[in-house]
Amino acid sequence: MTKDTLPPEIHRNGEKLILPKDMSYADAIALIHRRAEYEEKVTQIIETFEVFPFDGAHAFYRVLEQHYGWVEGVPSPGFFGEEEPPTMISVATGLNTHVSVPWGRIRLPNVRGHIAIEAGKKDGRYVLKLIAQVKRADEPVVRSLFDDTRKYLSHGSIYLGKAIAVTFFDNDGDPLPMPEPRFMDTTVDPASLIFSGDMERLITTNLFIPIARHKDLVANELPLKRGVLLSGTYGTGKTLSAKLASKLAVENGVTFIYVRRAQELAFSIQFARQYSDPAVVVFCEDIDSVTKGDRGEGLNEILNTIDGVDTKGMNLITLLTTNHPELITPAMLRPG
Repeated sequence: MTKDTLPPEIHRNGEKLILPKDMSYADAIALIHRRAEYEEKVTQIIETFEVFPFDGAHAFYRVLEQHYGWVEGVPSPGFFGEEEPPTMISVATGLNTHVSVPWGRIRLPNVRGHIAIEAGKKDGRYVLKLIAQVKRADEPVVRSLFDDTRKYLSHGSIYLGKAIAVTFFDNDGDPLPMPEPRFMDTTVDPASLIFSGDMERLITTNLFIPIARHKDLVANELPLKRGVLLSGTYGTGKTLSAKLASKLAVENGVTFIYVRRAQELAFSIQFARQYSDPAVVVFCEDIDSVTKGDRGEGLNEILNTIDGVDTKGMNLITLLTTNHPELITPAMLRPG
């Protein structure tokens, strides 16, 4: 065994020290020394979670809560070198519910070192990053916590299968430091939506049934991905139809995302990629404000986002409304 060889793992079991048959005491002592030195070295573990940072931070907090009952925040280096105190942030977990979760650096009772909880970006989407700097001896504990966080997110995501409104820009049109998801009230009486027979059949067939029966469509290899444009004058039921779609989505485990400004549509679909299994609906009103006139860079971005390579294979329903269908460029009205 050379000095560069990774020292073998040492397993603790029973009360005897058992050596290989042909190993001398001197070699055993040297091996144990090498293993001890190896385990005292600091290693960095970086894990990226394909969920919105608040969602991931909440999941990690729940896992830590299950293991330890509490976590200890530690100061982080500031911009000018001074130490910044640990942070607890409030994360909305429902329409009127919030939980305080740790953000920044934390320390765990049985881990020598710290774990940093922070936001990252991947392919234009905000994601959670967990960065651990710990002794190698404690690496298995950290990796186990990260694995448990992934498992928790598979069933405990706060956004998956919920109806949320997401804001990406402030009122001046400048990007927010972090998008702001808010839970929506999906209370609506289906009987309040009244259409003619033909219109009701069109909306039911192209919007409501695909949401309610998305599993059947996928199981039978029928396309779920589609674009639906609701057009008409003010007060004809476009927004109410979308509200009913949000109610159906939540009842059937489909994520519903409402974006207030048409300029944010491309960003919202990028966000939706993280919550498109089993399906996701992205709703945007007054789409004509960005799709009228000649094809430009902004319109191309929307078209490529809705029907480009990035959304191929996504179970995405894009729900749009307009009061002025005559202003929408034909490129947006093509079948599909």
